[in-house]
Amino acid sequence: MSCESALRTTLQLSRDLSLRVISVIPSGDCFYDCMHALLNENESLDRDTAGFNSYLSSEAPLIAGLKVKSEDDYSTITPQEMRDYVADQLSSEQFDLYKMFASANVEDFAWMSLPNSPQTLDELKHFARISGKDAGAGKCLWADEFALSTISDGLRITLLIIDDQASRGGGSGRKRSATATENSDG
Repeated sequence: MSCESALRTTLQLSRDLSLRVISVIPSGDCFYDCMHALLNENESLDRDTAGFNSYLSSEAPLIAGLKVKSEDDYSTITPQEMRDYVADQLSSEQFDLYKMFASANVEDFAWMSLPNSPQTLDELKHFARISGKDAGAGKCLWADEFALSTISDGLRITLLIIDDQASRGGGSGRKRSATATENSDG
């Protein structure tokens, strides 16, 4: 069964509803790359097929002052521009939340306990701008709930994230640990 067929079955979608599966290379930037691919898909579709941009609200979905869609022109926001937008939205409250999660030993926030982890909001913003393609997948800030909601709010869309590689036992075998992050070459 193809990934598209399995998703259609899981989501109980009828055949008349559009569904496309977009695969991206794991890089530490995969969420941003996926969103970029969705925003850019009009270029790969024929004229009779509605692309993702056709579903965006016409009242100016903006990110970092760049238009995603206009009447006749589609400009695509790059993964780095999305990363920068998320970094710009980080607040002292979000920084304190990350520190609290790290001190409570929440596994996905172990990176905040490393010796070279961000110690200030400005350092966190700088770290959030680092691309996984440039620094390596284990040496950048992966898109978390904050990043997903920031991008979806900026685009005025709702995201449905399905991780077909997550274990069904409640935990993922692909979590980053502090040791793996320190030793990762990307």
